[in-house]
Amino acid sequence: YIEWGESQGYHTRPTCKSRKRWYDLGTWKEADLLLSERIWSRFIAFVNSYKVYENKNLYGLLAHENVDSHVLGALLNSTLSALLLELYGRVSLGEGILDIDVWMVLSCPIINPTRIQDKLEQLKDASEKLHKRQVEAIFEEIGANTPEEVSLDKVKPDRRELDKIVMGEILGLTEEEQLEVYRAVIDLVTSRIEKAQ
Repeated sequence: YIEWGESQGYHTRPTCKSRKRWYDLGTWKEADLLLSERIWSRFIAFVNSYKVYENKNLYGLLAHENVDSHVLGALLNSTLSALLLELYGRVSLGEGILDIDVWMVLSCPIINPTRIQDKLEQLKDASEKLHKRQVEAIFEEIGANTPEEVSLDKVKPDRRELDKIVMGEILGLTEEEQLEVYRAVIDLVTSRIEKAQ
């Protein structure tokens, strides 16, 4: 394969030419979490329990030494993170798909897990409940297709439990402010998809 690659000129391409051995990808640490590069209407960060290698379509996220990947996953799977990804991502691929580059993920704010020590177990429990089922499109998760239909009792119970911890207990948002987060996510996703049509 190496000889065949060289016969095709791969070793002279800019990304390979700078390497000592053009075919050597180096050592690769399996990511703790995986985040999709492209999102339609299902927002999910996968805890990488099986230690699969990521590629361009799945970004690998490494948790700091003192951060539990399940806690980080819980924070990333909250509806607040879906709102932030909507705001930091871009629509450019047609059909309303949200495209998220690495720099966008890196610039997207997240709650610092080391500053919420008293909530770690609650977050892990809530994350575990959410991971026991398939996460659906945001419309099914929130139980609404329009901002006007949003109500707290329509949100899936396990998602609501996670969001109450993140938005209510950690950030101190009132229930009305949490409703506004849900409404904003539904509005942004709907607008993105409808605009593409």
